[in-house]
Amino acid sequence: MLNRVRVLFILIAVILLAAFSPKAAPDPGQPDSLILDSVIVVLGSRATVPIYVVNDEPLAGIEMTLQIGSTDMVFDSVSFAGGRAADVSIRGWTQNGSHLTIYCIPWSTDAPIPVGNDQIGLLYFSYPPSAPTQLVPIDTSTLIISDLIYSTTFSDVNSASFAPKFVPGYLDVNLSNCCIGTRGNVNSDSEQKVNVTDITYLVKFLFGIPQGPAPLCTEEANANGDQEEKVNVTDLTYLTSFLFGGGPPPPSCP
Repeated sequence: MLNRVRVLFILIAVILLAAFSPKAAPDPGQPDSLILDSVIVVLGSRATVPIYVVNDEPLAGIEMTLQIGSTDMVFDSVSFAGGRAADVSIRGWTQNGSHLTIYCIPWSTDAPIPVGNDQIGLLYFSYPPSAPTQLVPIDTSTLIISDLIYSTTFSDVNSASFAPKFVPGYLDVNLSNCCIGTRGNVNSDSEQKVNVTDITYLVKFLFGIPQGPAPLCTEEANANGDQEEKVNVTDLTYLTSFLFGGGPPPPSCP
């Protein structure tokens, strides 16, 4: 009888321990990654490249070493404002020719960079008006200077470093804006009409399995004209409201 009571007590203790133990953070469903966006820019305008970070455990450091594929591009700055690394104390960048190293390291009193799967920062570039139209790749690289190794790595809270999956980006520099007249022609049809086919195209791109093709012209697909020139669900809502709900028409092209 005592043995049964003892076994029952152990089982209850195990159940309670499992119920109240801290749960592991949810896995975002893809490997730890550092992803650079690809953007279309017009000569004379500033280029902004979003940085996305995917991590399923807190990070005690992010280092990214990038190689810029054109000497015409001038790196201006990096911003982590509003992202998961906004409160990190040690942030900055160094540049060696076409190589750029950006670091983001929580101080001992800082909280680690939390788990997430979203935009964490922005890279800003400028270039002279005389620069030719071109496709500028931005890829990861490893640089060794005086026995110091610069690369793209994440560090966990135990100070163990590992290489994340890296997705390169590019800057597509154009002479003029691809947007003609007004925004909203998501599928870039030659008639420049805004209709239900644009909504269908956007739905497939945003939610399709498999995903539909990206819009050829980001400015036209950015139906609501937000300043970041992003194509997302807010553009789908804007177009739907315009075509079926009496909402305002898409704004003019930049």
